[in-house]
Amino acid sequence: MLKQRSPLKLRSTITLLVCSVIALVLFVVHSVYVTQSTELSRLSLEDKAKAVLHTLTVSPFVAQALSSDDGNKTDLQDYIEQVRQQNELLFLVVMDMQGIRHTHPDPSLIGKHFIGGDEVKALHGQESVSEAKGTLGPSLRIISPLFDVRHQQIGAIAVGISTEKVQEIIA
Repeated sequence: MLKQRSPLKLRSTITLLVCSVIALVLFVVHSVYVTQSTELSRLSLEDKAKAVLHTLTVSPFVAQALSSDDGNKTDLQDYIEQVRQQNELLFLVVMDMQGIRHTHPDPSLIGKHFIGGDEVKALHGQESVSEAKGTLGPSLRIISPLFDVRHQQIGAIAVGISTEKVQEIIA
């Protein structure tokens, strides 16, 4: 003989329903919170990188060092590398109007073309923000035009933050 299960009592049904609604609301709130905090963390890193970048683009030293014809860019490389390390950036690259690197964390890449394709916009006078893969791996990149004292564009500066670091900070 089969025993029939008795239906849930009204009180149990209401309790399950309330618990389900609370769980659903908590899930939605948590999802919104994670999405917002992820975006805020990314924007915070982007703002930090932009602040460093904009400081360098108005620096008379950087513009003068890039436009000098003496062929000795050691002071520029040393200065840019010091700024990069102090700000914990993946890379900080100063390039001329042909996209040729004059600074790079790996000195063997100086004199070679910037990789990624996202520098074109900056070499035409517009700042760009993108995610791309270069010689040091995938990164969040901000590239801004660089002008001399006569307001003629002489190149661009690219700053990159490792996408792994972005993910670590978000986590």
